[in-house]
Amino acid sequence: MDKHGPLFTRPAQPDFRAMFEFMPGFNLVLSPESKIMAASNACLQAANLTQDQIVELSLSDALPSWATRSGSEAVRELEASLRRVLNNRTQDTTATFQSVLPQPESSEDPFREIYWKAVNSPVLSSDGEVLYVIVSLQDVTAEIRLGLQRPKQCQSCNELRSQIEVLRMEISMQADHLRHSEERFTELLEGAPDAAMEIDLEGRIMRANSATIKMFGWTQEELLGQQVESLIIPGPRREAHRGHREKYAQNPRLRRMGTGLELSAQKKDGSIFPVEISLIPVWSRGKSNVIAMIHDITQRKKVEQKLLQAQKLEALGRLAGGTAHEFNNLLAVILGSAELILSSLDSGESITGYIEQIRTASTRAGGLSRQLLTFGRAQILSGRVIDLNHILSELANSHLGLGDGIECRTLMADAPVWAFADPLLVEQVITTLLVNAANAMPDGGEITVTAEQADLSQGSAHINPGLEPGKYALLSVRDTGRGMSPEIQSHIFEPFFTTKPLSQAIGMSLAAVYGIVTQSGGTITVQSQTGSGTTFMIYLPHPTEEQMSQKHEPAVKVEEKSLRGTETIMLLEDQPDLLMLTAEFLRRNGYDVLPVSRGDEALRTAAEFQDRIHLFITDIVMPGMNGRICAEKLKATRAGVPVLYVSGYTDGAFDSADLTSNEGFLAKPFTLEELGFKIREMLCQGSVTETTADGR
Repeated sequence: MDKHGPLFTRPAQPDFRAMFEFMPGFNLVLSPESKIMAASNACLQAANLTQDQIVELSLSDALPSWATRSGSEAVRELEASLRRVLNNRTQDTTATFQSVLPQPESSEDPFREIYWKAVNSPVLSSDGEVLYVIVSLQDVTAEIRLGLQRPKQCQSCNELRSQIEVLRMEISMQADHLRHSEERFTELLEGAPDAAMEIDLEGRIMRANSATIKMFGWTQEELLGQQVESLIIPGPRREAHRGHREKYAQNPRLRRMGTGLELSAQKKDGSIFPVEISLIPVWSRGKSNVIAMIHDITQRKKVEQKLLQAQKLEALGRLAGGTAHEFNNLLAVILGSAELILSSLDSGESITGYIEQIRTASTRAGGLSRQLLTFGRAQILSGRVIDLNHILSELANSHLGLGDGIECRTLMADAPVWAFADPLLVEQVITTLLVNAANAMPDGGEITVTAEQADLSQGSAHINPGLEPGKYALLSVRDTGRGMSPEIQSHIFEPFFTTKPLSQAIGMSLAAVYGIVTQSGGTITVQSQTGSGTTFMIYLPHPTEEQMSQKHEPAVKVEEKSLRGTETIMLLEDQPDLLMLTAEFLRRNGYDVLPVSRGDEALRTAAEFQDRIHLFITDIVMPGMNGRICAEKLKATRAGVPVLYVSGYTDGAFDSADLTSNEGFLAKPFTLEELGFKIREMLCQGSVTETTADGR
């Protein structure tokens, strides 16, 4: 334990009461302002006061009656002697005065004559400043009567001086300890990272550290002695704060930081900001004060606002995921119907044109649904180890048409920049940001795309609160466009938000980017100022050692096969139209089909069917039993049956990383041709390849 005591707790003043227990006579301890700090028992009895009552009285109010009977001249001489002590910092002795005291009626002599004088001794600090003055009123009647004029010839006076010297040394030692504690207390306040003010119970500011000056903009001279409400509390809250402070003064207690006392504070320039306050009662300068530790929580509030924004985006993501699931079922019906019509009819200009429009519109709608899923972070990702340098190199060679007057530069690291992500989605992110940057520079400009490895240590992870310390692949896209205001920046990742006319809006582009990056385990931040361009910074996770060990495994190449087959396929789909359409397509291509619409029906049909089931095709999100659970139960009775999952939204029930060697995935909406090739891939090659709606 710290030998100096608890933090911010000051020692009390020297224990004069204990010292006076062993010191006879009339003795007082005065402050430099001539206020009584303590008195001996004889003084208390003569003045008929208690120790608490005599403290803070003036000297003339506490003198014994035999001293005041000497007249005002004695009091003036005593006060003059005290001034000499304060000025010269040396002991001073007053002249000798005569007093006549009445005696009890039983005494032979009704009056008694006494002589007295005052010996005033200063107690100095190590810096030579007067801390206290010891006033000793000495009865020298015996000396006068015996003719002993010199005090040093009186043994009793010598003993008294010795006692005074012992008292002076004791007080000096405790005063030094108090001074050291005061210095330590001041150093602790000055070294505190937060603003710290010492305030008395009347609300006056007694001291303030440097952090207070920096936080509020007031100087020491402007703060000291002023009411705290008038300087740092916003106007509308001053009366309420004054009431809270007065109530606290009745029962001062420790209030630790983080216990919910959040207030608004006001700087000298009038700006208001949120703070958290901790209150610590202390004993200071002979009275009870309070140390107020003030912590600026502006940054914390901003982080909380970002968290709230993320929660709002997640809620929208769940809505988008559910909507996309139903939308994809409808699109699959439209696409399949169009293909069956095309394959059944002879060439006809008008009919073929309309049907092609259906296909085009359906494909575009499918792209929109995938954007919704991406924004909701519900899209199935195909993560793998990628080199961002390689992706940037391919994009640089693709000659993207970004517009006249726009120069695009790529800056790549010398070593590979490894990341674990879906390469096609990373390309989509970069392309979207490039198009977004080009749109911000209608008069031309420069775009710089940079890939580099970033190593965020424990001390630097605060750059992005969403990141844990570690290795990341950093991708940044910087433009020299018109930039964005803080208000626009707070909305750019919201779906369908745009600053352009509705006819030029590009939908969910940045919202989709946010979804891709977040679902990939990364973060995206934006830095921009109006007129100074914009920089997007994307941190993607670095591959684990296990992932890096698999990065050189060759991808499975799938050769085109005939769509036809003769195997038996069980098809589980809860949407009746899509179930009928898909079953008809499979029958036309020679397959035997077992169509079912519920998981329990699929298990019952499989139990009753005696022949081999070559492939089980199932949706994932369905009422009752989902497709993943149904497939696991089916495999328990029919070991080794391949399973093809098809879905546009998985509701968290599926992760492509969990696929086994005889499982595959096809994302809705898909064309019947894509479905046919995927079926042949699984039946003929035994390979497992995740396929997106556009066949990638």
